[in-house]
Amino acid sequence: MADTWDVAEFAQWLSLQEIPKRKMALNDLTSARLKRYNEWRTFEEFYQAHGLDIGSSTVKAHEPPESDIYCVSAKVPCYFELGEVVMQEVAKNASIAAKKADNTHGGHVSTVQPLLALFRNKCGKTYETNGCPLHLLMHFNIGHQYPIGWRSLKTLLAPGEFEASQFESVFIYNGWEKRVLEVLNRATNP
Repeated sequence: MADTWDVAEFAQWLSLQEIPKRKMALNDLTSARLKRYNEWRTFEEFYQAHGLDIGSSTVKAHEPPESDIYCVSAKVPCYFELGEVVMQEVAKNASIAAKKADNTHGGHVSTVQPLLALFRNKCGKTYETNGCPLHLLMHFNIGHQYPIGWRSLKTLLAPGEFEASQFESVFIYNGWEKRVLEVLNRATNP
């Protein structure tokens, strides 16, 4: 049975709380709900920073087999699949440090390996979209890693690799600076 928890309602409620109560509420979330909340929050920041024509009331967080986010963009229903670009070893060490209440800063990392791994992982899955366009949002946002030495995803992909995916477009978003680093569109990037 799908979780009927409304992320937008929770976020609205959370914004009205004092900081100690916010922390308690976030700590009390299940890992699945925290993931959905973080994805919803990241998506909200992304589309506002990028200036996409998305009505905030249309943004809905979903669970598999659907993509992470459903919304209406420029009057067209669509889905977004999200993924954080992260070096797994650094993320694991940051998680261990956080549990011990140690410093969780992950530092600067190369983006090449985690960017390609995430893209290929997402392309290896099939998403239920109910016939709507599907977009991929890869982001540097939640964890403790910051993109340095940025290299374009387009230059890293084999010919036809993007076109073979289910995605209409791929956005790479730097949540630390609230800016889109790159956009690949099926129609404009042959």
